[in-house]
Amino acid sequence: TAPDLREAQRYIMQEAESDPVMLLYLAYLTERGSTGPADSAATLDHLRRASERGNATATALLAQASELGLLGAERDEAAAYAAYARLAEG
Repeated sequence: TAPDLREAQRYIMQEAESDPVMLLYLAYLTERGSTGPADSAATLDHLRRASERGNATATALLAQASELGLLGAERDEAAAYAAYARLAEG
């Protein structure tokens, strides 16, 4: 049988409350439209929350979105630079 992506999303959303890696995966599903229409605003929100919880990959993706104006993010090179600098500091 085919995988139930909506059920997977519910599980991921539940786990994302305590796990920033699951928030990152939820952002991926949301951006791809795997369980419904793609939603850039929700994708950015998931990435922000994951980044705030210390997920470096989410921070890098947000920096790219700010630098290049991806996912409907406002282009902000200063914010991108600040995020890249935080990543470099470790």
